[in-house]
Amino acid sequence: MMSSLATVLNTASRALAAQQEALQVTAQNVSGANMPGYSRQRVLYGQSVADGGVVVMGVARATNPVLDRQLLQLSTSSSQAGTKQQSLEYIQTIFSEPSAGSLSGLLDEFWAGWQQVSNTPTSQAARVGLLQKATALTDIFQRVARDITSYRTSLHDQASQAVNQLNDLSEQIANINVDLARVQKETIQANGLRDLRDEKLRQLAGLAAITVQEDPLSGASTVLVGGRILISGEQAEKVSMIPTGGTFANPAWPDGTPFSLGAGAIAAYVDARDNLTVQQVEELDQLAEDLATALNAVHAGGYGLDGSTGQDFFLGSGAGDLRVNPALLSNPSAIAAAQEADAPGDSRNALAIYNLAHQAVAKSGTLTIAEAYQTQLSSLGTAVVGARDTARQQELVQEHLHALRQDVSGVSLDEEMVALVRYQNAYSVTARLIDSVNQIMDYLVRTV
Repeated sequence: MMSSLATVLNTASRALAAQQEALQVTAQNVSGANMPGYSRQRVLYGQSVADGGVVVMGVARATNPVLDRQLLQLSTSSSQAGTKQQSLEYIQTIFSEPSAGSLSGLLDEFWAGWQQVSNTPTSQAARVGLLQKATALTDIFQRVARDITSYRTSLHDQASQAVNQLNDLSEQIANINVDLARVQKETIQANGLRDLRDEKLRQLAGLAAITVQEDPLSGASTVLVGGRILISGEQAEKVSMIPTGGTFANPAWPDGTPFSLGAGAIAAYVDARDNLTVQQVEELDQLAEDLATALNAVHAGGYGLDGSTGQDFFLGSGAGDLRVNPALLSNPSAIAAAQEADAPGDSRNALAIYNLAHQAVAKSGTLTIAEAYQTQLSSLGTAVVGARDTARQQELVQEHLHALRQDVSGVSLDEEMVALVRYQNAYSVTARLIDSVNQIMDYLVRTV
């Protein structure tokens, strides 16, 4: 009799412990419901070999490994798309088109200035007005080129910050690997560490394309980038920005090997720094060169009111240093409006320069200056729209996957409240059973 009661008591005690564990897990789910990256936990029950009673086998996270891998990959592509979108949009704002004082507007005013000189070639006011408009035009060329070049430096700084963030996240994940090795595998504490690790991995994936392998025994994560190990156990490689002979430094492994820039925010920053911005400056330089070459060729063949000839109107080798010839700024009479010397009323050269506005003198003689500039703006605008569409598509897919993950791993407070009541009732019933068995055993002991 006593042995049977002892067996019942042991079975009930284990059941009570199981309900206590379930209550703790439920409370943890409720507290973690609004935590980013939290995965709902559930108690794993088993059957005792000794008496068939319930035993707690562990606490598992409700996760879908396939979804988690997809989210990691999407974090990489989405971050890259978003960074590219931001870069292109910022470049577009530098041009400030269309707006007052933009390059296209000042270019129109510049041609209008030549038209005014052709109408009144002896007017000093028209000549001074032309020089002011020409100076405003060269200033906007310089400003746009300077701002894009400055943005290149900003992109480099952002790439460096992203590399520092990558190193910080790598170290944190390595530390979590150490902590996971110290705790029991399937516990609330271990699951909390895994949630934290997964959140850090998603952040890391936003910076670079990573591959993650998890040790089934210790739970430690090994992270690879471009086939090379970034994190293994408690060890995390440190990535640095190392000069490679150009203007800026690039990410590299500790041994100097270039860090893989296949995808992610770091790759997008470097691409914007080395390609997107460079392309815009090169096109702007070519536009300035085409303008100066065409105009100087005509201007040098004309004559000023003072009889001077052979002077270039523009100086410089590109947008960054395009400027009006100082000799003309100090002597407006030297502007070569005439095609013949000692012919004050001759404005044929000024008219020829004005007509350059409508001639294909840019892009190897295929476009006018205005058309070449509009082509550059149009290409940039198309790139911006494409980047926005790509970023939005990535965002929508990411939202969909997050919703799927929430269905699997998210916490429903209503369900947890129902479970809490169920576990509390089971706990109360089991406690009353234990109390009843104890009373019976006390009675038997007293009556023996």
